[in-house]
Amino acid sequence: MPRPRAAVPPPASPRPASAEAERLGALSVPPLDFPTGSQGTQSRGAATAPALDASTEFPDDDLGALDFAGLEVSDVGIQLEHEASPLQGLLEQVAMLYANGADTQVAAILAEAREQHRQGALAERLWLMQLDLCQVLNQRAEFDQLALAFANAFEKSPPTWQIQPDACPAPAAPRGALQFKGALEAGNDEGFAALSRALEQGRPGASLAWDFAKVTLIDPEGCARLAACFDQARQRRIGIALSGIDGLMSRLLPRCEAGKPEAEGCWLLLLNLLALSGDTAGFEEKAVDYAVTFEVSPPAWEPVKAVVTAVPERAAPAGDDAFCLSGQLAGERFAGLADFAALRNPVTIDLSRVARMDFSSAGALLNALTPLKTAGKTVVIRGANQLVAELLTLVGVSAVAQVLSPKR
Repeated sequence: MPRPRAAVPPPASPRPASAEAERLGALSVPPLDFPTGSQGTQSRGAATAPALDASTEFPDDDLGALDFAGLEVSDVGIQLEHEASPLQGLLEQVAMLYANGADTQVAAILAEAREQHRQGALAERLWLMQLDLCQVLNQRAEFDQLALAFANAFEKSPPTWQIQPDACPAPAAPRGALQFKGALEAGNDEGFAALSRALEQGRPGASLAWDFAKVTLIDPEGCARLAACFDQARQRRIGIALSGIDGLMSRLLPRCEAGKPEAEGCWLLLLNLLALSGDTAGFEEKAVDYAVTFEVSPPAWEPVKAVVTAVPERAAPAGDDAFCLSGQLAGERFAGLADFAALRNPVTIDLSRVARMDFSSAGALLNALTPLKTAGKTVVIRGANQLVAELLTLVGVSAVAQVLSPKR
C-alpha cells in the first residue's frame, strides 16, 4: 500500500523590507563579481579552485576539511545576504572588495554609506573601515577630516593617526631555547659545541628549541656545520623548533641563486630551514634550483620534526612575544607559525603592520589556527585594522582565535 504523503505547509509570505533595508537599497553597491586578474596580488604557484555552487556540501563537524589554500574571492563566488542586518552584509562585502584590491570601489561605497549610518555599533565599524583605508593609503588630510566627523557623529574620541614601522622586530626566543652564540662560521667551535651537547643529551622523540636571532655573520662552512646538526637530529629522531631565523634566511637567499655552484653549505642550510618552517612550496622550488645548479638529484622533503608527536608546553617569556607579520599578505601560508606556537600558550599573532590580507591568506590562517584551537591553545590576534578584522570574522577566524581591536 503506498504511504500517505505528508502535508506540505503553504509557503511563507515574504516579510516586508525594513526601513534599514530600504535605505541601504539606495546605495550603489556593485555585485561581488570580480574579473580574473584583479588588482589583488595573486599567490605564487596557487592553483585555481573550481567554483562552488549552492549544491556543494561540506562536512558539518570537520572544520579542518575547509581548505582555503589557493582560493581568491573570484574563485568562490560568495553571495552575501543579510536580511536581518543589511548593514552587516555591506561590511562583509566591503571587506572582500578591499581584500581583492578594489580600493576605489571600497572608498566610494564607504563614503556613500557613511552619510546614512551615523549611529550604532555596525555604523561605527563602517566609519573605522574608512579611517583605516585613509591610513593605509596615506591620506592624512582626509583622515583628519573624517576623524573630526567621527567624533561629532559618535560623541567619542576618534582614532589617531598611527605611524608604524614597516618591519617586524626580531621575535623573542621561547623560554628554555638554546641561544646560538657568535657567528655562524666554521671556526665557531664554542657555538657548535653547545648544539652538539644538546643533541647528545636529547632522547629519541624529544624536541629541542634553538634560537638564531643574534646571528649576523655566516660563511658556507658554518652553514654546512649547522646543516649537519639537522642531519644528526633526523638520525636520532629528535625534533627541532627554531626561532629568530628571519635574519638568517635573508643572508642565505642572496647566496643561493640558481646556476651559481658556489657556497653549497648555504644551499644545504637553506633547504633545511625551509623544511623546518613547513614551507613546502619554497622547499620544492629551491630543491629544483639546487639540483640544476649542482647537477644532482633534488633532495627529498624530510622535515626534522616529522617524528615528533608532541611538544611540551611552556609559558611565554616576559615582554612582547608575538608572531609578527607585515605588509601586503597575498598567498601567505604562515610558514613557521606551527613551530612558533609549539612552545607557547597563549599564542599571540601581531597584525598591526599588515596593510591588507587577501582572501586566500585569510583562509590559510584559519587552516593554520584550527589545529591550535583543537589542541587547547589560546590564540590571540591583535592589531588588525578594521578592514582586515572584518575579513577574518567573515572567513571564520574569530571562531578559533580572539581577534582584538587595535588600540585607538
